[in-house]
Amino acid sequence: MPRDGWKYTEEFEFGESPSERDYQPADLTGYRSLLLREVLVVRPTVIIVFGGLAAKLLLDTDDLVEDLRNRIHLLRINGSEFSVLVTFDLEYVLHLVERLPDLKQDFALLRVFLNHSSA
Repeated sequence: MPRDGWKYTEEFEFGESPSERDYQPADLTGYRSLLLREVLVVRPTVIIVFGGLAAKLLLDTDDLVEDLRNRIHLLRINGSEFSVLVTFDLEYVLHLVERLPDLKQDFALLRVFLNHSSA
């Protein structure tokens, strides 16, 4: 399994579609610690978080994606720091195409961040 941040992905899927998902805190018990351990193993350059559930799980927040996007967050795990970009769930963007410019803006920020971090 490649360890490069562009090729490794981890998905947590609990339901058929976003509209059918109704997660309870008990559904997520244990997933955050598993995810944080995987981040420590993979050590990605940047973590792209698609959607509110992923943001809640990884960043331990109840903030809306709208409030979290358009900036790079810092995730600290056991003394290590990881950059995190939060954006909309892709399925959400497909249903609400007016959010497509926001998604493009988030990926433009990602491009700037990656260009800066590799310099």
